Amino acid sequence: MDNFFNRLGVLMATFLCVIHSFGQTTTVEQKPTSVTTQDSILCFLDSAFTLIRSKALYAGKIDWTSDSPSFYREALSKKTFKESLIVFKRVFEKMEDAHSTVWMDSTAFKGGDHLRENRRFNQELQDAYQNGEAKLMAKRIGDFGYIRIPYININSQTFEAESAWSQKIQNMVCEIYSVEIKGWILDLRVDGGGDMYPMITGIQQFLGDGTFGNVVRPNAVAVAWYIKDSSTWEGEQRIASLPHPCLPDLTGEKVAVLVSQNTASSGEITALAFKGRPNTLFIGEKSGGLMTANYLYEMPFGEGILPMGILLVLAEANESDRNGQIHNFIYPDVEMETGDNFTDLEKDLKVIKAIQWLSE
Repeated sequence: MDNFFNRLGVLMATFLCVIHSFGQTTTVEQKPTSVTTQDSILCFLDSAFTLIRSKALYAGKIDWTSDSPSFYREALSKKTFKESLIVFKRVFEKMEDAHSTVWMDSTAFKGGDHLRENRRFNQELQDAYQNGEAKLMAKRIGDFGYIRIPYININSQTFEAESAWSQKIQNMVCEIYSVEIKGWILDLRVDGGGDMYPMITGIQQFLGDGTFGNVVRPNAVAVAWYIKDSSTWEGEQRIASLPHPCLPDLTGEKVAVLVSQNTASSGEITALAFKGRPNTLFIGEKSGGLMTANYLYEMPFGEGILPMGILLVLAEANESDRNGQIHNFIYPDVEMETGDNFTDLEKDLKVIKAIQWLSE
């Protein structure tokens, strides 16, 4: 599913559900003998709103005292539990949050894309997706190395799965690596998000050990993202590792990073990791603007009360680069809106510009 899980540890939320009935509330501590659709809707709203109010980055933009009754009325007017989730579109839009999402059965309930400005993909980007060019790849273009990282979503968010994907990316780069390569192009134009950790862990030798970014919560100490021991960490948590590193130290290599309006979420964090890196140039368009750290909560909160298979994904923090600067977008050093050519990279104007710079 097309979600953007910047922070991929699945958190199990445990709350007591509250069943409302004609103005009275009853705390449910065990599986009830009979549960109505309205009971399920109310239970979910109570628990989800508790999480949103306490954790969501933009929760303060809602007047919960005055707005909550209308949220409940709208949800309860629906015939099914799934239909009631449409209320979260309005909740997230009131929060001006285009990144938080409620998922059920692969259906996303989220704020409208209009919150991300009135932007459209150019035809070349659309063609790349339709023609199957939005794929992971590494190749030589003359004397230069080219790496393309697309959207990557991992169904199993375990350390082993994260590491396996990281090694897959590393191996592709190792296959084309040569000491004769004069510079590198990192193409993130079709990286709409997914899982940041394999993206960064797989090419970590370009970054080297140390901090490449930070999770910045309001009124809290920033938590660093960093590389250490061939692994990517968030604070004290080791998220992904390279079982078999096969690249040398590439921190001194020149890297041209290609970005587009479709570079979003985890794609933007991957680009952010290169902000402040020496010998690095960003080429392309301003990115998609989904630069928040998201956390995933697996529902339900109570057995027998809520349907299974519900996920609540919350934007909980801003993101800063290695120097502590918060970014809402990735801005290119060289702005180029057109000229993409994914079927013939040697005719791609942004690739040509990158090679010109790498050759200087």
